[in-house]
Amino acid sequence: MLVAARRNAIGLEANGAIPTLTSAGFGYAYGAQLGLTYAIADRVVMSLEGGWRTGKASMSGDRDIDFDNSGFSAALSFGWRFASTPQPLE
Repeated sequence: MLVAARRNAIGLEANGAIPTLTSAGFGYAYGAQLGLTYAIADRVVMSLEGGWRTGKASMSGDRDIDFDNSGFSAALSFGWRFASTPQPLE
């Protein structure tokens, strides 16, 4: 289960075409995620995760900005264990 709340901010500097833009506000996200982890070798681990997330953020300032998103999420990761348990003496 994923639950997160965060403060968001955006700032864009002015250039010839657009003026400076700054906005800030709060957002939240929640969802569910399942994963599998497999030890490829004694110190190498691979993970695969998938799930569904939804979130919303509202910011105000120079302009009011609203973000709404939801959908499938996936992640593939590889990890290296710096320490591992010693092999049995059998």
